[in-house]
Amino acid sequence: MDLARGHACDVEYWRRSITHDPQRRFVMVSDKNRFYFRPLRKVRDSGCGNISVVAIIHAVHTKDGFNIRTSGTNINYADILNDLAAQDAVVVATDRQRQDITDRYGPGNLHVIPHAYRENTSSDAPGFHERERTRVIYVGRYSEEKNHPAAVRAFVRVVAEIPEATLHTYGSGSRKSEIEALVTSLGMEQNIFVHDYATDVASLYRSAGLSLLTSKGEGYALVIMESLCHGCPVVAFDVNYGPADMIRHGKTGALVPFNHEEALATALIDILNDTQRHEQMCDDALESACEFGVDVVAAKWRRLLHELSHAPAARTPIH
Repeated sequence: MDLARGHACDVEYWRRSITHDPQRRFVMVSDKNRFYFRPLRKVRDSGCGNISVVAIIHAVHTKDGFNIRTSGTNINYADILNDLAAQDAVVVATDRQRQDITDRYGPGNLHVIPHAYRENTSSDAPGFHERERTRVIYVGRYSEEKNHPAAVRAFVRVVAEIPEATLHTYGSGSRKSEIEALVTSLGMEQNIFVHDYATDVASLYRSAGLSLLTSKGEGYALVIMESLCHGCPVVAFDVNYGPADMIRHGKTGALVPFNHEEALATALIDILNDTQRHEQMCDDALESACEFGVDVVAAKWRRLLHELSHAPAARTPIH
């Protein structure tokens, strides 16, 4: 049961009405940890030993995603990480994040369970020649952390080499007008288009040749997963976390050092200038969709739930 979307005042009622039976085991899952982790742990510690709490970490766990070893702990996860050994289970989305957490905070019951993509992507996937292969898309909110200006500036270099190339961004957010102004100032109105939020992202990925991600940090980039599952290779900055775990460099996309705009442009140009390679990357991207299948991810959750149902819950109070 996931109480992350509930209200804190409902936690005690939940405990009284549901968990009073000592013959049953209960697993409480929290992904809004700043607000719900402490109440859930208190529910667990006041129970009769039949409750386990699973905390989900779905973002960078430090304040600065570029200084994982020295930056302060993200306040949303401080209660979990500063007492990691006492947690029943903690779920992260990538192996890299699990290792970084272990290196800094010590051992704990950490599980790597990525997100799943439910939509059927292979049965009616478009052929490569049905795509507008020089069309590049960026799906993401217009915010500072998504770093759209780097994408826009890099694409100026792409257009200089491939005049027919276009970049289409989709999202909402306070930085939209700033991105539009940058496009105008660079004289790119015929090649770069800033759109509003899109509801049918599947059709965007299925019609485009590439997708782009220039974020400063990700917990697990759902847009990468969605893009690959629709056979659309991804070019992204290699930031924590997700891109390197999801993109097979040179096969299903390309990874570029953070904020190297010239390298980002070069990666895009190299793919768009090689039709045969581009077609193979689209095929490889679609094939990689099996890694994100519901059955694969569900099996990981089953193993975790089985483990928790056969082990006593920890009883270390939160201070």
